[in-house]
Amino acid sequence: MKVIKQELLRKIKEFEKAYKIKLPPERIIGIGKRGLVVKLDSKTCLKISKDVGFLKREYLCLKELNKYSIGPRVFSYYPKFDAFSMEYIKGVLFEDFLLKETSKTTILSVIYKIMDQLFTLDSLRLNKEEMHRPVKHIIIKKNQPFLIDFERCAPTNKPSNLSQFMQYLSSARVSELLTKKEIILFKKNLLERIRDYKRNLCEETLTQVKSLIWFYPRTSFEKIYTIARTIPKGKVATYSQIAKLANTNPRVVGFAMNKNKLWPVVPCHRVIGEKNLGGFSKGIDKKKTLLTADGISSFSEISKYILSLDELNEHSIKLLENIEKAYKNALKKS
Repeated sequence: MKVIKQELLRKIKEFEKAYKIKLPPERIIGIGKRGLVVKLDSKTCLKISKDVGFLKREYLCLKELNKYSIGPRVFSYYPKFDAFSMEYIKGVLFEDFLLKETSKTTILSVIYKIMDQLFTLDSLRLNKEEMHRPVKHIIIKKNQPFLIDFERCAPTNKPSNLSQFMQYLSSARVSELLTKKEIILFKKNLLERIRDYKRNLCEETLTQVKSLIWFYPRTSFEKIYTIARTIPKGKVATYSQIAKLANTNPRVVGFAMNKNKLWPVVPCHRVIGEKNLGGFSKGIDKKKTLLTADGISSFSEISKYILSLDELNEHSIKLLENIEKAYKNALKKS
């Protein structure tokens, strides 16, 4: 490592001379087996390799993935130094985020966003690698996750980004962190859901995997989201029904739906008013489109699709029982 560091520092000196800039040692963000990352300014950093051509693949990979809002934005590649400039992401590592964040909804939202990015990678048939232990590969900035370090990313016919990440979340150390935050992983059904996901890579199977990560509901919003997520496809429930079961006000339910960060696990488009469709943060036309996709064909007769309060309560009780059981098992193991 000492020899590698010396070689990298030598290349940094050459880079400084070529571009007439100063990159003092205190700007070094990190040193790996082959490369070094150094800050150019408050918004930009440089990744440079001791080998020639090693980082070109990562640069080209990130350039393509930037189209899907994945990874730090890349700017320029420097062939002579096998280096590229990219966006400097100032945030916290994923596990540090888990330790510091107090909102269960925010934690779950960030996990779902990571899963969305991994789904995109799987769909593109690219394997990032190291997602089974991405300790330094996920940075959280303002509750937005950024995947970094794509040195080993390569095409494959059998992508495993999401399955590796679920393996990571299931590990003893991370499970314990999640349990302390009252975030629950339904491990019993995980293997089967991952198999379904690999056989049929689509949004629906992704949502099924997401649904295996939930929280122990204590606050009004957490209870509202837990009840709302049980509304089945092709059915709707009213703000008043959910409010009654959550022991709160219908307006609070409406506000929670408007702030929902957990769609589609929490299908807020299936929550309506007593006599109308109610509101939707993405517009009523989008709500109608989603309900139509669910199999609801008549909005003038929407009332015939409303679950009875007993049905909604039955669905909610079943989910709460599963949550209670999974949470107790997690506590035993932590």
